[in-house]
Amino acid sequence: MIRPESDFIYERNSERFGYTQDELSRIAGFFRTPIQPRPVHSAYDIKEPNNQILLSYIISGKKIHRKELADLLGHPEKMYKALQNAVPAKVDLDSLPDLKQGRDYFWPMSEITGQLRVMHGDCFVCNWDDSLFIAKIKPQIYSFPDGDEYTYGLLTDEASANVHALLFGFGTMQGKAFLRKSFFDVMMALLESQKDDAYLAPHRDYLDGFEEAMKGICLSHELCEMKLVKEGYPSNEFMHYETLVEKVSRGFLEKKGVAREHYLLFHKLRAGPDEHDVSSQVLSSFNFKA
Repeated sequence: MIRPESDFIYERNSERFGYTQDELSRIAGFFRTPIQPRPVHSAYDIKEPNNQILLSYIISGKKIHRKELADLLGHPEKMYKALQNAVPAKVDLDSLPDLKQGRDYFWPMSEITGQLRVMHGDCFVCNWDDSLFIAKIKPQIYSFPDGDEYTYGLLTDEASANVHALLFGFGTMQGKAFLRKSFFDVMMALLESQKDDAYLAPHRDYLDGFEEAMKGICLSHELCEMKLVKEGYPSNEFMHYETLVEKVSRGFLEKKGVAREHYLLFHKLRAGPDEHDVSSQVLSSFNFKA
Protein backbone atom coordinates (compact mmCIF):
# COMPACT_ATOMS: atom_id res chain seq x y z
CA MET A 1 0.00 0.00 0.00
CA ILE A 2 1.46 3.36 -1.06
CA ARG A 3 1.09 6.24 1.40
CA PRO A 4 2.09 9.92 1.09
CA GLU A 5 5.45 10.93 2.51
CA SER A 6 3.59 13.01 5.11
CA ASP A 7 2.35 9.80 6.74
CA PHE A 8 5.51 9.63 8.79
CA ILE A 9 8.21 11.88 10.21
CA TYR A 10 11.57 10.47 11.28
CA GLU A 11 12.68 13.33 13.53
CA ARG A 12 11.48 12.96 17.09
CA ASN A 13 9.46 15.92 18.38
CA SER A 14 9.20 16.93 22.02
CA GLU A 15 7.34 14.12 23.76
CA ARG A 16 5.90 16.41 26.43
CA PHE A 17 3.40 17.62 23.82
CA GLY A 18 2.44 14.13 22.67
CA TYR A 19 0.39 11.17 23.89
CA THR A 20 1.27 8.05 25.82
CA GLN A 21 0.99 4.61 24.20
CA ASP A 22 -2.17 3.98 26.20
CA GLU A 23 -3.68 7.26 24.99
CA LEU A 24 -2.85 6.43 21.38
CA SER A 25 -4.56 3.05 21.80
CA ARG A 26 -7.67 4.72 23.23
CA ILE A 27 -7.74 7.26 20.39
CA ALA A 28 -7.59 4.42 17.86
CA GLY A 29 -10.29 2.59 19.82
CA PHE A 30 -12.75 5.43 19.24
CA PHE A 31 -12.69 4.78 15.49
CA ARG A 32 -13.19 1.01 15.65
CA THR A 33 -16.33 -0.25 13.92
CA PRO A 34 -18.41 -2.55 16.18
CA ILE A 35 -18.07 -5.69 14.07
CA GLN A 36 -18.77 -9.29 15.08
CA PRO A 37 -16.53 -12.32 14.48
CA ARG A 38 -17.33 -14.91 11.83
CA PRO A 39 -17.47 -18.61 12.82
CA VAL A 40 -14.08 -20.27 13.30
CA HIS A 41 -13.79 -23.94 12.34
CA SER A 42 -10.08 -23.94 11.44
CA ALA A 43 -7.08 -21.62 11.24
CA TYR A 44 -8.16 -20.67 7.70
CA ASP A 45 -11.23 -18.89 9.10
CA ILE A 46 -9.06 -16.30 10.79
CA LYS A 47 -8.61 -14.85 7.29
CA GLU A 48 -12.25 -13.73 7.11
CA PRO A 49 -12.13 -9.89 6.97
CA ASN A 50 -13.93 -9.32 10.29
CA ASN A 51 -11.78 -11.92 12.02
CA GLN A 52 -8.60 -10.34 10.65
CA ILE A 53 -9.58 -6.95 12.08
CA LEU A 54 -10.39 -8.41 15.49
CA LEU A 55 -7.13 -10.37 15.43
CA SER A 56 -5.28 -7.06 14.96
CA TYR A 57 -6.89 -5.84 18.19
CA ILE A 58 -5.88 -9.00 20.04
CA ILE A 59 -2.28 -8.58 18.95
CA SER A 60 -2.06 -4.85 19.67
CA GLY A 61 -4.00 -5.03 22.93
CA LYS A 62 -1.85 -7.78 24.45
CA LYS A 63 1.80 -8.67 24.11
CA ILE A 64 0.82 -12.09 22.82
CA HIS A 65 3.63 -14.44 21.85
CA ARG A 66 3.67 -16.44 18.63
CA LYS A 67 3.38 -19.70 20.53
CA GLU A 68 0.21 -18.47 22.27
CA LEU A 69 -1.20 -17.26 18.96
CA ALA A 70 -0.40 -20.58 17.27
CA ASP A 71 -2.16 -22.37 20.13
CA LEU A 72 -5.27 -20.22 19.63
CA LEU A 73 -5.22 -20.89 15.89
CA GLY A 74 -5.00 -24.61 16.58
CA HIS A 75 -8.09 -24.54 18.82
CA PRO A 76 -11.03 -22.97 16.93
CA GLU A 77 -13.29 -22.63 20.01
CA LYS A 78 -10.59 -20.76 21.93
CA MET A 79 -9.86 -18.58 18.91
CA TYR A 80 -13.51 -17.68 18.44
CA LYS A 81 -13.85 -16.77 22.12
CA ALA A 82 -10.77 -14.53 21.88
CA LEU A 83 -12.28 -12.80 18.83
CA GLN A 84 -15.56 -12.26 20.69
CA ASN A 85 -13.64 -10.70 23.56
CA ALA A 86 -11.95 -8.32 21.09
CA VAL A 87 -15.22 -6.88 19.72
CA PRO A 88 -14.99 -3.10 20.21
CA ALA A 89 -17.19 -1.72 22.97
CA LYS A 90 -18.93 1.62 22.75
CA VAL A 91 -16.49 4.34 23.77
CA ASP A 92 -17.46 7.01 26.29
CA LEU A 93 -16.11 10.35 25.06
CA ASP A 94 -15.33 11.34 28.65
CA SER A 95 -12.87 8.43 28.87
CA LEU A 96 -10.80 9.64 25.90
CA PRO A 97 -7.72 11.85 26.09
CA ASP A 98 -8.25 15.44 24.98
CA LEU A 99 -7.02 16.04 21.44
CA LYS A 100 -4.52 18.84 21.07
CA GLN A 101 -4.34 21.81 18.70
CA GLY A 102 -8.08 22.43 18.92
CA ARG A 103 -9.15 19.08 17.39
CA ASP A 104 -12.02 16.97 18.64
CA TYR A 105 -13.18 13.45 17.81
CA PHE A 106 -15.73 14.64 15.27
CA TRP A 107 -13.14 16.22 13.01
CA PRO A 108 -12.30 14.25 9.84
CA MET A 109 -9.94 11.38 10.63
CA SER A 110 -7.32 12.84 8.28
CA GLU A 111 -7.15 16.01 10.42
CA ILE A 112 -6.67 13.98 13.58
CA THR A 113 -3.96 11.76 12.07
CA GLY A 114 -2.18 14.86 10.77
CA GLN A 115 -2.09 16.21 14.31
CA LEU A 116 -0.84 12.88 15.66
CA ARG A 117 2.02 12.93 13.14
CA VAL A 118 3.11 16.35 14.37
CA MET A 119 2.95 15.22 18.00
CA HIS A 120 4.75 11.91 17.47
CA GLY A 121 7.65 12.27 15.08
CA ASP A 122 8.96 8.77 15.88
CA CYS A 123 5.68 7.14 14.83
CA PHE A 124 4.16 5.99 11.58
CA VAL A 125 0.60 7.33 11.44
CA CYS A 126 -1.81 6.99 8.52
CA ASN A 127 -5.45 6.58 7.64
CA TRP A 128 -7.39 5.37 4.59
CA ASP A 129 -11.13 4.81 4.17
CA ASP A 130 -12.29 4.09 7.75
CA SER A 131 -8.93 2.68 8.88
CA LEU A 132 -6.41 4.20 11.26
CA PHE A 133 -2.93 2.82 11.89
CA ILE A 134 -0.33 4.03 14.42
CA ALA A 135 2.98 2.30 15.17
CA LYS A 136 6.55 2.92 16.27
CA ILE A 137 9.32 2.74 13.67
CA LYS A 138 12.47 0.65 14.10
CA PRO A 139 14.98 1.11 11.25
CA GLN A 140 16.13 -2.24 9.80
CA ILE A 141 18.41 -3.53 7.04
CA TYR A 142 17.41 -6.53 4.94
CA SER A 143 19.94 -8.54 2.92
CA PHE A 144 18.65 -10.52 -0.07
CA PRO A 145 20.36 -13.82 -0.94
CA ASP A 146 22.36 -12.07 -3.69
CA GLY A 147 23.88 -9.75 -1.08
CA ASP A 148 21.98 -6.56 -1.97
CA GLU A 149 20.84 -4.63 1.10
CA TYR A 150 17.76 -2.45 1.52
CA THR A 151 16.60 -0.37 4.47
CA TYR A 152 13.04 -0.40 5.79
CA GLY A 153 11.12 0.58 8.90
CA LEU A 154 9.78 -2.24 11.10
CA LEU A 155 6.42 -1.17 12.57
CA THR A 156 5.90 -2.21 16.20
CA ASP A 157 3.63 -1.37 19.17
CA GLU A 158 0.56 -0.90 17.00
CA ALA A 159 -2.67 0.90 17.74
CA SER A 160 -5.24 0.51 14.99
CA ALA A 161 -8.84 0.76 13.89
CA ASN A 162 -10.34 -1.43 11.15
CA VAL A 163 -7.00 -2.75 9.85
CA HIS A 164 -6.67 -6.33 8.59
CA ALA A 165 -4.06 -8.48 10.34
CA LEU A 166 -2.71 -9.75 6.99
CA LEU A 167 -1.93 -6.30 5.62
CA PHE A 168 1.86 -6.55 5.63
CA GLY A 169 3.18 -3.08 4.95
CA PHE A 170 3.29 0.32 3.33
CA GLY A 171 5.46 2.18 0.86
CA THR A 172 5.83 5.89 0.12
CA MET A 173 6.24 7.79 -3.10
CA GLN A 174 9.70 8.80 -1.87
CA GLY A 175 10.88 5.19 -1.82
CA LYS A 176 10.64 4.30 1.89
CA ALA A 177 9.15 0.94 2.88
CA PHE A 178 7.55 -0.08 6.18
CA LEU A 179 6.64 -3.63 7.28
CA ARG A 180 4.48 -4.75 10.21
CA LYS A 181 6.03 -6.96 12.89
CA SER A 182 2.55 -8.20 13.78
CA PHE A 183 2.09 -9.55 10.25
CA PHE A 184 5.19 -11.71 10.59
CA ASP A 185 3.95 -12.94 13.97
CA VAL A 186 0.57 -13.94 12.50
CA MET A 187 2.13 -15.68 9.50
CA MET A 188 4.57 -17.67 11.61
CA ALA A 189 1.76 -18.65 13.98
CA LEU A 190 -0.34 -19.78 10.99
CA LEU A 191 2.61 -21.83 9.78
CA GLU A 192 3.13 -23.44 13.18
CA SER A 193 -0.56 -24.31 13.54
CA GLN A 194 -0.81 -25.80 10.01
CA LYS A 195 2.65 -27.23 9.36
CA ASP A 196 1.32 -30.79 9.38
CA ASP A 197 -1.58 -30.04 7.02
CA ALA A 198 -1.49 -31.84 3.68
CA TYR A 199 -1.59 -28.67 1.58
CA LEU A 200 1.77 -27.59 2.99
CA ALA A 201 3.42 -30.98 2.42
CA PRO A 202 5.23 -29.90 -0.80
CA HIS A 203 6.93 -27.08 1.14
CA ARG A 204 8.17 -28.87 4.26
CA ASP A 205 11.75 -28.82 3.03
CA TYR A 206 11.54 -25.02 2.88
CA LEU A 207 10.21 -24.19 6.35
CA ASP A 208 13.70 -23.31 7.55
CA GLY A 209 14.54 -19.82 6.43
CA PHE A 210 10.92 -18.97 5.62
CA GLU A 211 10.62 -16.01 7.98
CA GLU A 212 13.70 -14.33 6.54
CA ALA A 213 12.47 -14.99 2.99
CA MET A 214 9.04 -13.63 3.95
CA LYS A 215 10.54 -10.26 4.89
CA GLY A 216 12.16 -10.09 1.47
CA ILE A 217 8.89 -11.00 -0.26
CA CYS A 218 7.02 -8.22 1.54
CA LEU A 219 9.81 -5.72 0.98
CA SER A 220 9.93 -6.62 -2.70
CA HIS A 221 6.19 -5.95 -3.08
CA GLU A 222 6.54 -2.48 -1.57
CA LEU A 223 9.65 -1.64 -3.63
CA CYS A 224 8.01 -2.76 -6.88
CA GLU A 225 4.77 -0.95 -6.10
CA MET A 226 6.67 2.26 -5.44
CA LYS A 227 8.50 1.81 -8.75
CA LEU A 228 5.22 1.42 -10.65
CA VAL A 229 3.74 4.49 -8.95
CA LYS A 230 6.77 6.57 -9.90
CA GLU A 231 6.39 5.39 -13.49
CA GLY A 232 2.82 6.66 -13.46
CA TYR A 233 1.05 3.34 -13.74
CA PRO A 234 -2.67 3.84 -12.90
CA SER A 235 -3.72 2.18 -9.65
CA ASN A 236 -7.49 2.76 -9.74
CA GLU A 237 -8.35 -0.88 -10.46
CA PHE A 238 -7.15 -2.47 -7.24
CA MET A 239 -6.98 -6.16 -8.03
CA HIS A 240 -5.48 -5.80 -11.50
CA TYR A 241 -2.92 -3.37 -10.13
CA GLU A 242 -1.92 -5.49 -7.13
CA THR A 243 -1.59 -8.58 -9.32
CA LEU A 244 0.67 -6.62 -11.65
CA VAL A 245 2.77 -5.52 -8.68
CA GLU A 246 3.17 -9.16 -7.66
CA LYS A 247 4.16 -10.15 -11.20
CA VAL A 248 6.89 -7.49 -11.19
CA SER A 249 7.85 -8.47 -7.64
CA ARG A 250 8.23 -12.14 -8.57
CA GLY A 251 10.73 -11.21 -11.29
CA PHE A 252 12.60 -9.04 -8.78
CA LEU A 253 12.73 -11.87 -6.24
CA GLU A 254 14.02 -14.35 -8.80
CA LYS A 255 16.91 -12.01 -9.58
CA LYS A 256 17.59 -11.59 -5.86
CA GLY A 257 17.74 -15.35 -5.29
CA VAL A 258 14.57 -15.84 -3.20
CA ALA A 259 13.30 -19.40 -3.66
CA ARG A 260 10.09 -19.89 -5.66
CA GLU A 261 8.97 -22.36 -2.98
CA HIS A 262 9.18 -19.67 -0.28
CA TYR A 263 7.14 -17.33 -2.47
CA LEU A 264 4.46 -19.95 -3.03
CA LEU A 265 4.37 -20.91 0.65
CA PHE A 266 3.95 -17.23 1.55
CA HIS A 267 0.88 -16.80 -0.63
CA LYS A 268 -0.64 -20.15 0.37
CA LEU A 269 -0.45 -19.17 4.04
CA ARG A 270 -1.79 -15.68 3.41
CA ALA A 271 -4.57 -16.44 0.90
CA GLY A 272 -8.10 -16.02 2.20
CA PRO A 273 -11.75 -15.84 1.11
CA ASP A 274 -12.01 -12.08 0.56
CA GLU A 275 -12.61 -11.08 -3.07
CA HIS A 276 -9.89 -8.44 -2.64
CA ASP A 277 -7.39 -10.99 -1.35
CA VAL A 278 -4.27 -10.50 -3.44
CA SER A 279 -2.62 -13.78 -2.47
CA SER A 280 -5.57 -15.81 -3.79
CA GLN A 281 -5.37 -13.89 -7.04
CA VAL A 282 -1.63 -14.48 -7.23
CA LEU A 283 -2.05 -18.24 -6.84
CA SER A 284 -4.69 -18.22 -9.55
CA SER A 285 -2.95 -15.91 -12.02
CA PHE A 286 0.37 -17.71 -11.78
CA ASN A 287 -1.32 -21.14 -11.97
CA PHE A 288 0.39 -22.30 -8.79
CA LYS A 289 -0.87 -25.63 -7.53
CA ALA A 290 -1.36 -26.59 -3.90
